[in-house]
Amino acid sequence: MIAIVIPSAAGEKILKRCIDSIYQYTYEKFALCVVSQGELGAYNYLRELEKEKDNLFVHYNSFNEPGSKGYNRGIKLAYAKVPDFKALLFLDDDIIVLKALWLKKLYDHLLRNPECGIVGYKMCSLGEPDKKGRVLEMMSCCMLCTRKLVDKIGLMDENLLWHRNDSDYCRRAWQAGWSVEVVKADDNKDVSNKYLYHSHQVGTKRLKNEDKLREETYRRFDEKWKNVEVKLF
Repeated sequence: MIAIVIPSAAGEKILKRCIDSIYQYTYEKFALCVVSQGELGAYNYLRELEKEKDNLFVHYNSFNEPGSKGYNRGIKLAYAKVPDFKALLFLDDDIIVLKALWLKKLYDHLLRNPECGIVGYKMCSLGEPDKKGRVLEMMSCCMLCTRKLVDKIGLMDENLLWHRNDSDYCRRAWQAGWSVEVVKADDNKDVSNKYLYHSHQVGTKRLKNEDKLREETYRRFDEKWKNVEVKLF
């Protein structure tokens, strides 16, 4: 069982496109844990879909909680509703699945590489991987984590208000003794590959104070890690 966590503030059109593609092309055993973020969170659509799907679970927020808080509600939802999950996937709501085996390819990598705690496609990596496919950090647009890792390092850092929470999670994985690795699938510079298309923040709800949030978050991230050396073993 793989728990797929999707925080969404994109509205019905974007979210439906994502969820429909997951159900169409995912043959592995999975559960969707969606965090509906306020007025643009497609409340009516999700309420109806819950009646049809027994592997869909939703947390409804009355307002948008950007960054780590939304992801953390999804993690908590997975523990509550999918207690037997073996891996947890962070997925953006503006991802479209294009082809079957997209999830199996990532999960099989975890099974073959027990030292790997986080895996994603190269399209999500931040920086070039080394010869063994390892990277310091990657984006959470499609980031699969082992259950043991999530049990160990827990929730995302809510002190990081906007962005960089995925980079922080990867660095914490390295600190805890796991590697962060990528697999290739004809990835391109448009942040897509043969399995996934990422429309890249089209689903991100703009906030009035977004620039200040981003600036403060980057400051906090830099402050947290400025004197911490993280090595790729």
